[in-house]
Amino acid sequence: MKSVLLGPSGGIGGREFSEYTLPPGARLKKIHIFVSNYIDAVQFIYVDGEGNTVTMPRIGGLGGELQVVALDEDEYVTGISGMSDWYIDQIQFHTNKRSWDMVGGIGAVHSFHYQVPNGYEVVGLFGRADWYIDAIGVIAHERSGATTAAPAPAAEPPMVTDTVEQQPASINEPAEPQPAQATVPADPIPTSIVDAAPTNEKREPRPKDLQKVDGIGPKVATILIESDILDLNDLSAVSVEHLRSILEAAGARYKQLDPALLIEQAALGAKGDWEGLKELQKSRRG
Repeated sequence: MKSVLLGPSGGIGGREFSEYTLPPGARLKKIHIFVSNYIDAVQFIYVDGEGNTVTMPRIGGLGGELQVVALDEDEYVTGISGMSDWYIDQIQFHTNKRSWDMVGGIGAVHSFHYQVPNGYEVVGLFGRADWYIDAIGVIAHERSGATTAAPAPAAEPPMVTDTVEQQPASINEPAEPQPAQATVPADPIPTSIVDAAPTNEKREPRPKDLQKVDGIGPKVATILIESDILDLNDLSAVSVEHLRSILEAAGARYKQLDPALLIEQAALGAKGDWEGLKELQKSRRG
């Protein structure tokens, strides 16, 4: 059977997955999409050749709110589109009958769209994932006896259904490039000292940097920023007691986080020791 791979789009973090495909003779029945500020996870439910409904494992993390794409018996997936940056922020599934709602967060800057060739259908996914879907592409197989192009998507997309609140999750993002070193001016620098003018320059919060720390997801990053902990430098300088009080005030679910470990990770990231951060996180995960 002929196969076509399209993609992937997204970031370089997470672990590679490559064989998330339906078995021969199966029909895709539902797609579960778990959504927060990003696409946390995706899951296929299919009907096998004997009529049994089978739920495949999730790819991605354990968090997010459930959105369901429920396909008709004569409906099959012909493509995906969405927005990505470090992760897959938004995703939309296209079928031979319609385009489903775009679901996910906001803030990504890169769009993607993968449409399978005429006579093919999407039977699987590949890419990278950990606590979120970092990158995604589609695996398409030729449909048996297919000869015509898939119909154009419907003008009014259906609403995805069945929302269920799940526990938020954390993520390690790929390290951002470090700024280049400044060059030394050729002319001598004056040695006279003057009073520094006051500045009202506003520092920008860096939530995605904070989320490089194991245990910090989008929700925890927001809590820290609201407490004037804007980046890894701020987090590395805060006391264990102060950070613990912030987390405890945010709710019972955050009391399980170890503030000392969060600060230790932030200190490594703040000085650009990404390899050290990676090794620390690996050792803590066992």
